[in-house]
Amino acid sequence: MKDIELRGAILEKLYQKRKDPSFRAVASTMLIPGLTDEEFSRICEHLREYKLIDVLEWHEVDNTTYMQFVKISARGIDVIESEIPPDIGIEIMRNQNINISGSQNVVIGNNNSQEIKNHIIELAQAIQASDASERDKEEAKGLLSRFIEHPLVTSIIGSAVGLIK
Repeated sequence: MKDIELRGAILEKLYQKRKDPSFRAVASTMLIPGLTDEEFSRICEHLREYKLIDVLEWHEVDNTTYMQFVKISARGIDVIESEIPPDIGIEIMRNQNINISGSQNVVIGNNNSQEIKNHIIELAQAIQASDASERDKEEAKGLLSRFIEHPLVTSIIGSAVGLIK
């Protein structure tokens, strides 16, 4: 796993266990495949530096100090609950359950991206249906295409350029 994924997985686990006073966060209790004590300590140091966790107890082995017990901080809780952006890269896996029954033409995905794509389609259709000249319509659709082809815009909404006809 990448560090960005490990930070998210550890912070998420600490968030889930925040109300359990008996929970002791160590590598073995994180239930993250392949996570070693050294890696856990290294990632926790990243999270501690950005005040996302608090260290409750330190442990020394062979003249190396490890964070033994940690808990999520108030700031870490706010980051998980998406109230504030983290100052460090964190990838948090959001599990969503979707139940559908008796429906047709269902679209499942990131609602924000789908909504933006729908608005782009509506905008392109409005341009085409306008009373403007064909030249102006083509120019407007060209500008819209160039806008959504921009790397920054594409990274935010995904590839939607094919939606403009």
